[in-house]
Amino acid sequence: MKKQVAIFILLGIITIPSSVKAQKLKVSLDVGISKSILSSDVSNLVNTRYNTQTGVATGVNLEYNFFKDFIVGTGLGFIQRNYEYKKTDNITGTHTLYKNNFMNVPLNVGLYIFNNPYKENGVWLKIQGGVYYEYFTRMHRKGEYPIFAQLQKDGSYIRAQVNETYDFKRNENNLKRNLFGIEGTGEIGYSFKKIDVFASYTYQYGLTDIYKAKTSSNRKSRRISNIISLGIAYKF
Repeated sequence: MKKQVAIFILLGIITIPSSVKAQKLKVSLDVGISKSILSSDVSNLVNTRYNTQTGVATGVNLEYNFFKDFIVGTGLGFIQRNYEYKKTDNITGTHTLYKNNFMNVPLNVGLYIFNNPYKENGVWLKIQGGVYYEYFTRMHRKGEYPIFAQLQKDGSYIRAQVNETYDFKRNENNLKRNLFGIEGTGEIGYSFKKIDVFASYTYQYGLTDIYKAKTSSNRKSRRISNIISLGIAYKF
C-alpha cells in the first residue's frame, strides 16, 4: 500500500508541468544579501538602540501564471536576520551581535506590469506581495557587557564576554520559533525564451512578536529586513 501511494505521488509530481499550458510554470533560484534590524521599543532603556547588520538570503521559488499577466508563487528560502544591540553611552559599552537563521515559506500574488516573460522575450517588470511563514532555526550571540559589581578605581568596569549559540531546548528567553510576516517584492529581468535572469528587492515585516510573553502592540519586537538578490529562472 505504501509503495502504491509513493508511486501515485511521484506520478503526480511528474505530470504537474503537463497539466498546465505551455510555459505557465517558472522555477527560480536567487541569492542575495539582507539588511535586518529588530524593531523594538527601547524608550525605557537609556542610550540604547538596535543597529542593522548584513546577512545572506537565498531561495528556490515556484511561480504559476494563472490569468493574463497575474501570477501566484511560493517557495522555500533561507535568510539571516542579523542585528546589533548596543548601549551608546561611553560608560557601559554594552553591545551584542545577533546572528539569526530562518527558513521561510512565502505565498504571494503578483502582476507583470511591463511585458510578460511567459509570452515574449526581453525586459520585464514584476511586482508581488503576500505573506510568509518562517521557522527560527538558530541564533548566535557575540558581545560584551560590564559587571557593575566590579567597579575599578578609574571608574571603569570589568567586561564579561559572551560568545554562544542559543539553546532553544532550554529557551530561557522564551523565544518563539514559528513566526509570520508580510512582504512585498519588485523584480526586473530579461527573458531568453525559457531562461530568465533577474534582480529583485524585497521588504519583509514580521507580524509576530519574537517573544512568547504577551505585550501591547507598541511593545512588540518584530523583524524587519530589506533583501537584494540576483537570480535565474527556467520556464516550463
